[in-house]
Amino acid sequence: EKPAPGDRALAQLRSFKVLAHETGHMYGIEHCVYLLCVMNGSNNLEETDLSPVHLCPVCLRKLHHSLGFDLAKRYRDLAVCYDEAGMAKESSWVKERADHIGRP
Repeated sequence: EKPAPGDRALAQLRSFKVLAHETGHMYGIEHCVYLLCVMNGSNNLEETDLSPVHLCPVCLRKLHHSLGFDLAKRYRDLAVCYDEAGMAKESSWVKERADHIGRP
């Protein structure tokens, strides 16, 4: 289904994806060829729309190696960001991961 012109939520999601993708490049992560990932190459909006806003486990490990962050905290912080942006689906996704990591 083609998005309606002026679909603000879709434009916001696309912006988040581009920001995450280009930030990944800033930390030396190249295009992902392993899994569905925000670091997959994209030649058009349809390809961008098919990619998730999140890193796959391979690229997440690369970012972690570069920055050395607390993964559960990163997911909780992303949830706050997504909640503030009204991105419920993305917020739910990262909250589930943070909860999973926090289990004994």
